[in-house]
Amino acid sequence: MQEQRLGMLREMPLLGGAKDDVLELLLNHAAERSLVAGETLFTEGDLGETMYLLESGELEVFRRRHSADYPIRRLHAGDCVGEMSFVDLGPRSASVVAATDAQVLELTHEALLQLYEQDLEQFALIQINMAREMSRRLRLADDAGSWSRA
Repeated sequence: MQEQRLGMLREMPLLGGAKDDVLELLLNHAAERSLVAGETLFTEGDLGETMYLLESGELEVFRRRHSADYPIRRLHAGDCVGEMSFVDLGPRSASVVAATDAQVLELTHEALLQLYEQDLEQFALIQINMAREMSRRLRLADDAGSWSRA
């Protein structure tokens, strides 16, 4: 199971280029969480101190405006979610609900702090990958137009 998870992590854009010992460190600190379809992973406005790596299943991301939920995107195995609050320590900018049964790995600040202390270069690589992922998502949102005009 560990080797299968390492293979999955190697393929994630967030962890692209990370060495195996780094992936193992993150796995050793990650909490596993199983969600059933319809279960909420987190809610817009919640404090966000963790981020999640989607191991299996699908998650739906929503924003609430004018008493209605607007779907933002659907996440699939290999995607990450929660990285914005993980980086800026602000409240969650959206809600995430399991569209199907799903398995996620929860990463904490402590895991990245340990990586920072052990391998600054690999820590910086993951931070850059995280910034790239957030930038990519922002570009997609910009290209899709403003959903908030509804």
